[in-house]
Amino acid sequence: DIYQIGTTLYRMCNGNYEYDKQAKRYKDLNSLKVACARGRFPVRKKYLPHIPKEMIKVISIDDHEMISIGLEKLFTSTKDIIHSGYCKTKSELENLINSKYVDDANNLVALVDIKLENESGFDCADYLVSRGVKCLMYSSYSNAGFIVKTMEHKINGFISKNADIKEIITSIRSVFNGE
Repeated sequence: DIYQIGTTLYRMCNGNYEYDKQAKRYKDLNSLKVACARGRFPVRKKYLPHIPKEMIKVISIDDHEMISIGLEKLFTSTKDIIHSGYCKTKSELENLINSKYVDDANNLVALVDIKLENESGFDCADYLVSRGVKCLMYSSYSNAGFIVKTMEHKINGFISKNADIKEIITSIRSVFNGE
């Protein structure tokens, strides 16, 4: 039954020790059954640190498709980040947001290249910020002017395309968490 599936998944995620520790709080089997029926056991909001609270969805906006494909491959090595789309232009970005993320923009991080083929990445970022999407600008150009412009546009951060993998992943997590 559904309860068995739920408790099995909970045990798989948190282990028997955590499950048994919670079960021992109840004095008898009947009180445990009542807690289950009322949704109080097991504690559904308690997960061990290796279980992410939620996946970080990342989209990339870059006129070089190879960059977005590389990011997608990079994120497969993480437990909490998933690459969920890429665009080359603002028009493609608007279509993606309107079709896939209308109600979920707050749980999204966008990696936006500063210089796109025929338009500015800042225009894309402004569009995203106005819809509640957290943005991280990136570029192979890392002069101070771009960094200042990033702050002026109320964008959450800037990272160089020359950054190492760990720095890219850390930056995405920091932007997602509002740091």
